[in-house]
Amino acid sequence: MDSKVKILIGALIVGLVLISSWWIWKNQQIQKYKADEKYCQRDQDCGCSTCGCLNFYWKDKMECVTTFEGAICDKVGCVCKDNQCVLAEVKPGVISSLRGVFYHIPSDPTVIVYGFRTCGGYEFAINPKIYRSLNISDLKGEGTFEIINPVISRGKVRLHGYEQMFVEMYIITSFEKINKISESECI
Repeated sequence: MDSKVKILIGALIVGLVLISSWWIWKNQQIQKYKADEKYCQRDQDCGCSTCGCLNFYWKDKMECVTTFEGAICDKVGCVCKDNQCVLAEVKPGVISSLRGVFYHIPSDPTVIVYGFRTCGGYEFAINPKIYRSLNISDLKGEGTFEIINPVISRGKVRLHGYEQMFVEMYIITSFEKINKISESECI
């Protein structure tokens, strides 16, 4: 056999090994995205759907009822944080107002957590700094309220003091003002 033919065959074998190795690696990467609809490695992996922020594999494949995250996703965008697709922080003016009721999130006696449930059924925790400055006990169960220009972020809320249980949810961190709009509750 001619030495040029041997070199050509060797180059083809090396090329096939490299291409098949790349293909196997790429398939393993795709499996991570298939296993978890929120998995990401960079911001470009994330996109908006009615379900919320999802990775590129699930964005157009998953069907669901529109969530809060899905309703505002196009306005605020998705980012990759700790290998999870999440909403960017919802700044004032993105959501002009939220209408709903204040309530006490069930928890043990060592933890006091207040929530806000919108008339559309979306749930938020109230940042402890806010509910210390408000008299939320006067607001709870006393009608429907409107929160003007809320700032919303995603975070962990401690619900059970004894068990040290934390739940990931949206938290209203600040707002412009609160208006009472009705004596009856919308939910």
